[in-house]
Amino acid sequence: MASTLAGAGCSLVYDDDVFASADAFVPVEPALLVIESVEPTQVSEGVGANEFARATPIVVYGKGITDGARIRVVGAGVDLETAAQVSSDGTMAAAAIRLPVDREFAFGETKEISITLSQPAAATEDGGEGETAEASIEIDAIGLDEFRPAAGTLAVTDIAALYSEITIDAAINLIGNVPARFVATSSISVTSAVRADATGGERVAGGFLGGGPAQNGLGPGGGGRGAQGFDNAAGGGGGGNLEQGTAGQGQSAGDGGDASTATLLFPLTGVVGSGGGGGGNGVNGGSGGGAIEFRSSGPVTLGTGGLISANGSAGGASSCGILAGTGGGGGGSAGAILLRSESSLTIAAGVSLSVAGGAGGDGGGNCGGGDGSDGQIRIDYESIEGSASGAPRGPTWISESLPTIVRAAEVSATLGGAIGATYFLSVNAAANPTQVLMASNAEDVSLTLEPGINSVCALVASNGNLGAPESLTCVSVAYLP
Repeated sequence: MASTLAGAGCSLVYDDDVFASADAFVPVEPALLVIESVEPTQVSEGVGANEFARATPIVVYGKGITDGARIRVVGAGVDLETAAQVSSDGTMAAAAIRLPVDREFAFGETKEISITLSQPAAATEDGGEGETAEASIEIDAIGLDEFRPAAGTLAVTDIAALYSEITIDAAINLIGNVPARFVATSSISVTSAVRADATGGERVAGGFLGGGPAQNGLGPGGGGRGAQGFDNAAGGGGGGNLEQGTAGQGQSAGDGGDASTATLLFPLTGVVGSGGGGGGNGVNGGSGGGAIEFRSSGPVTLGTGGLISANGSAGGASSCGILAGTGGGGGGSAGAILLRSESSLTIAAGVSLSVAGGAGGDGGGNCGGGDGSDGQIRIDYESIEGSASGAPRGPTWISESLPTIVRAAEVSATLGGAIGATYFLSVNAAANPTQVLMASNAEDVSLTLEPGINSVCALVASNGNLGAPESLTCVSVAYLP
């Protein structure tokens, strides 16, 4: 099935295998070589560092660029020269580059990278070789930290927005009022426990607290409160997420919390765990588990010893007697786990991904709390080793089908995803994304590109946006006419 889309407008390693076929070249005067601008003007450390990750395109704009032009990249410890891809009108040249991780490259530090185009000029009148024409322009490499947290409690606010690589080999417990996002340019490795399990004392990675005695649970799927009264003990409702929470037991028991309306974990804040309702007269509801995202343009590996959990906690227990009855608290719902790799995802045998809802508190009779709902898991990948049974797959571009640099405006690409899912395609933030129904786990789609670098995105919902990165996956593609 095919869809058609029209779009709007450290060291470096050159990547040979990223070009589509070129069109016929229009001759220009090589001695008149001029560079006017370049995009992008900044590139982050670690982009394309892993061989399985996508290289990033660099496009130089100017005049008089010939088909024999070469690009030399010098700076930040780099000295690289290679043939350039050149537009037929001689105004654009492109190359694909990779920036390895450099542990001496500090966060926020910039290193200048000089990009030089060179080409032989026309022969002299007497048949001799003309002088080589050269022109240069600079871009900045931006340093990033590597991240390897120590064992213990980790506040979400202490996690940076972007790292060059992430290694988690010691157990951590997440706390904080918002989801935890671990994002790296090159790779992520997890070989220990990462927990956003509800404890009831404080919020964990965005999960909401349970309700106090006879109080509703907090969060978008908070469970209803159990009734409060001398002879009217009733349990609180469980928090909702993947499904509606279970209602409590007893007279005037709390309703189960609403199921999440999020689409494939978008928005991520809509799939954090919600609190269970408090039991009547005395016990709290359980709290909700948090939400955890791991995302990299390179490999994401959950190795032996890895564990990721975002479980809800149980509601408080009580009794159901007429004089001392309180009703059990509703269980908190579990949160969410989002694993995203633009290349390969590995889940080793024995790795646990847990999003279990908390049990309703025992009421000692017929006034127990309702159970909290289980949470949600989504996995995005181009290739996978291992599995996360039952977890839906988000959209991912198949790199073989979409080179980093192409020579035609109309291109066909392959989008990977879940059979039966509906995704939306957008080039350069086009106002009206094109809908794609996945009849298989790999669908061919047609794209229309603009000259220069294009942002080609697949969205999980038509209202996906860059402000919610879980809603889309984007790659950069340079088109040279």
